[in-house]
Amino acid sequence: MCGTKILIMGSIACPFECRAKGSKVIVTTRNKNVALMMGAAENLHELNPLSEDACWSVFEKHAFEHINMEDHPNLVSIGRKIVGKCGDAPSSKALGGLLRSKQREEEWERVSNSKIWIFQARNVRFFLRCG
Repeated sequence: MCGTKILIMGSIACPFECRAKGSKVIVTTRNKNVALMMGAAENLHELNPLSEDACWSVFEKHAFEHINMEDHPNLVSIGRKIVGKCGDAPSSKALGGLLRSKQREEEWERVSNSKIWIFQARNVRFFLRCG
């Protein structure tokens, strides 16, 4: 990790070192090195990513909250492509929420065909503005 990140982690970790006896702190991260830096080596619980079907369920819940999926089969097809590219539940939820108010296929295709997926493959995360 770069020196700046280590310095920041040190400043974040400081309050945890002064905790009261018996206190518990839960740290969540996608980066195992962050957990190890926080001293969680013996209490580390790694979760498996959700399946694509489970991610679809998250996406579907948010994207189709106000519309009937059966009335928009093309959006379902595009949505499944998007979820296949997402790879995780937080991204599926965020993009589903983003597309919730979009009912035109062109808007969904814009997300599906976006260059965001190049960055996603490199594990770079950012927000996508739609419309």
